[in-house]
Amino acid sequence: MYMTMGKAEWLKNCERDARGHRNQKQGIFKTGEIHVYHVDGVEESFGPLAAKGCQSMIDDIGLAFRAEYRGRDPELDRLVLEKVKGNVIKGGWNASKMFRLLKGIEHNLMVVVPAFTHLDQEVRGDASTNQDGILYFPKERGPETYVVDRVAKHEMGHVLGLEDHGNGETREGYGPYRGCVMTQYFDGDDSYHVCDSCLDGFRAFWKEMERQTGRKFFR
Repeated sequence: MYMTMGKAEWLKNCERDARGHRNQKQGIFKTGEIHVYHVDGVEESFGPLAAKGCQSMIDDIGLAFRAEYRGRDPELDRLVLEKVKGNVIKGGWNASKMFRLLKGIEHNLMVVVPAFTHLDQEVRGDASTNQDGILYFPKERGPETYVVDRVAKHEMGHVLGLEDHGNGETREGYGPYRGCVMTQYFDGDDSYHVCDSCLDGFRAFWKEMERQTGRKFFR
């Protein structure tokens, strides 16, 4: 266990991050939606499970957003596959961005893609704190609900403004660390749980967004 910044400093930092990201979150500002897609090569059940994980994070924070599973789209399949170089996806973010531009859509995306390399034995994700998320699943892995839901919820947290919570990290002003979905690695039975300090951080972030924009984002 180790200590980091105190509670007041932590919340102030989250508010400052909101001011920095204000102009980058136009998609979710305009639509309040996260659209979840799976691309060719991913088991269909992964998509709904990923959407469930995304919605779980939204609900825990109390935001008035919605995660919706949209199935597959041939254009997204094509854009993602164009980014496969050898056995690795290069520039997956560009595929999501190009898809949004091509379709003229403004919502944020969470795209579930196969991991194209045998080196990726673990399910993993990648998400931007200002736009979209991508989940990578090794082709040989089945649709374990725990893994799909947990990774999607973690990556949704990044889309909604927070960075990783260091494993075992306790912030001054909060109780002992008891696990958090925003940790980079699995935390066993607590891996769906959002700790109090991260919940406070999310809420400080989006309350500052409300103040900055004059819009309502909480239910």
